[in-house]
Amino acid sequence: MGVYGPHADAEALAVTDLQNLPTAPWEPRQADWQTSLDSWYVTARKTVTEKYTNMVRLDLDQLVTTDPACALAGTGRLATRILKEVVRQDSTADASRQSYLQLYITERTSLTGSYLAGLAAGGADINWRRWYRNEIGTWPSSHPGRRRCESEIASRTHERLPAYWTLGRG
Repeated sequence: MGVYGPHADAEALAVTDLQNLPTAPWEPRQADWQTSLDSWYVTARKTVTEKYTNMVRLDLDQLVTTDPACALAGTGRLATRILKEVVRQDSTADASRQSYLQLYITERTSLTGSYLAGLAAGGADINWRRWYRNEIGTWPSSHPGRRRCESEIASRTHERLPAYWTLGRG
């Protein structure tokens, strides 16, 4: 089951690009645990940040090109539709923007908590759980990522390193 048609070339090119990437320090048996952990954290953080910035860019592009008030301007219908359509769409878009931001904050904070837990697993004297609790303690109780992060704090499996980071290079 593959991709056919105009997207097939793009998929093949993407696969080739991935296959040609250099081996990263976080991959199994490529570096000591600290270098692997640092590399994993920076790579994951960049990925989360890129995902968020792409969502924001898309949202801003849509804001400029599909503003309902602009679409109604000059039609003589703006005054009659401002409350029924424009304000409602603005509220929906604002909620989406807030959701993107909260998801980004959750993912970034979770990554940092995981990184700190990894340092502790490697022997560093760091209280990652206290840091994590303090961090999510600044969030409103309605924050959608709060329960996920609280669960990660309570998890006994969070403070560990993959065996392939600690067994040495192969």
